[in-house]
Amino acid sequence: MIGTMVSDHINREPVTILAELDWSYGGDKIIVKQGFNFKDPQNKVLGIYEDTPAISYLVYLYLTGLGAKMSEFKLVVLENTELADQFIAGKIPIIVCYDPDAIRAVEEGKGLVAATSATFSGSIPEGLYGFQSVLKNIPQSDLEKIFKGWVRAVNWANNPANWKEYQGILNKYTFPEDGPYSEQDLKQMLGSVKIHNAQVLKAANQPGGSLQSYIISLKKFLKENNRLTKDFTYETITDTSALMKVLNEMK
Repeated sequence: MIGTMVSDHINREPVTILAELDWSYGGDKIIVKQGFNFKDPQNKVLGIYEDTPAISYLVYLYLTGLGAKMSEFKLVVLENTELADQFIAGKIPIIVCYDPDAIRAVEEGKGLVAATSATFSGSIPEGLYGFQSVLKNIPQSDLEKIFKGWVRAVNWANNPANWKEYQGILNKYTFPEDGPYSEQDLKQMLGSVKIHNAQVLKAANQPGGSLQSYIISLKKFLKENNRLTKDFTYETITDTSALMKVLNEMK
């Protein structure tokens, strides 16, 4: 998640964001107990699977829409599966969770999906990055090969003729311990992410695109909530030149 990349940059060491590749589009879910009441002091506990701008920004957008503030809540950070377990047990009334554990929280914990990353379109972009200390030793040509492979993989995955093989890959390699999932479940999970095709990649990663808009908005959020521990700009934290070169050359 690009918000996590920004967190690394301001809290660990300088990074370079190389590309926005997709959006979480419903995959990250804000799940509440039925009958949830924000005014009840006992409900001022909110579980998240990582305390980075990637997630806190989504929470901020949701709470702001309700007229609430993040400062009113105690944030509890747990691994995604543990979050769902605690929600099902009734110990945390509101969580930010993703599939397949989010499915369990709804079905077994009688939860309601109050909002998702699709509710706030583009609020959780995902992509590729590296620490600047590492990237300086990687040839630009290697990065271009990675992006060529990525674009080809997206084209392959979007081809309906490959769906049966795609299902097998997901169950065998992506969810080896959780599955096998049904075709319906896999389609539901895939439907909760928008993977950019070549045309969208080009629009998102050029100046003025969604990547730049997100980083500017995220920095504003961090500054307003006293979370900006180190300054940065879009220009100093991104370099999409390898991807753009590939997109301009590939047919």
